Amino acid sequence: MKKSVFHFVLMVVLMTIPVPFIAFSATSNDTAAAAGSKFVELLATNDFAEAVMQFDGAMQTAMPQSKLRETWRALETQAGAFQKQLQVGVTNSGGYDVALVSCQFERATLDVKVVFDAMQRIAGLFFVNIAAAYATPVYADTHAFREMEFTVGHGQWQLRGTLTLPKNGKEPWPAIVLVHGSGPEDQDETIGDMREHDPLAVAREIRQPMFFLQGQRDYQVTVKDYEIWKAALTNHPRVIFKLYPQLNHLFVTGKGKSTPAEYEQPGHVEEQVVADIARWILEN
Repeated sequence: MKKSVFHFVLMVVLMTIPVPFIAFSATSNDTAAAAGSKFVELLATNDFAEAVMQFDGAMQTAMPQSKLRETWRALETQAGAFQKQLQVGVTNSGGYDVALVSCQFERATLDVKVVFDAMQRIAGLFFVNIAAAYATPVYADTHAFREMEFTVGHGQWQLRGTLTLPKNGKEPWPAIVLVHGSGPEDQDETIGDMREHDPLAVAREIRQPMFFLQGQRDYQVTVKDYEIWKAALTNHPRVIFKLYPQLNHLFVTGKGKSTPAEYEQPGHVEEQVVADIARWILEN
């Protein structure tokens, strides 16, 4: 099975604009490593004024001192206080030197990815969560299925996917499509004055079977949201609702109030959820 990896990324690589200030050289791997380590030291000591002086023009515009300070403090809110640097590695990609500074925070280990351009300036800054090694759930029989990589669409709109098929049995098989989210949006995917769809209205008109699953500890999509759907579809003849008291947004078991920090802990979708979905597919 493919492993799930969650990344915490705060800033993407940006286009560069020349500026005259050059604070330190990044023309070799050793120098890039030292420069990356020094930059993290500036962040750790809250010297954001000096840190932004290492940016190229685009980065200085996109992430001025106040924004860099806000970003670092948000990171420490999630990962805990900075403790120490662990190691520094350097790679080269497309004319850029990329310093990867592994850092230990109070509650997480993160890579600070510092990208240097050919003019020796910082052209990109990433904060990436180092995912724990994936362990296959004990309930998953990896010998019972096979996986095939495929692509949907063409050109710039290509979307990669994985098709999972049983090794045994006779075709055709029931199918389920798992689709990624599309970023932070409201319930109707509103863009300006446009609403892409009204999901409650659409669901009322669907005659096919529907199965709604909800973790009671989910603080992102709450039980209140679940009850709205349940009330809206009370008279639907082919809908099932199930609430799982101990599960969070990821359908992972836990106790007490769920928080973002809980997502950093290794876990698997509860076996009962997988069994319930499989049973529903077979029965419908």
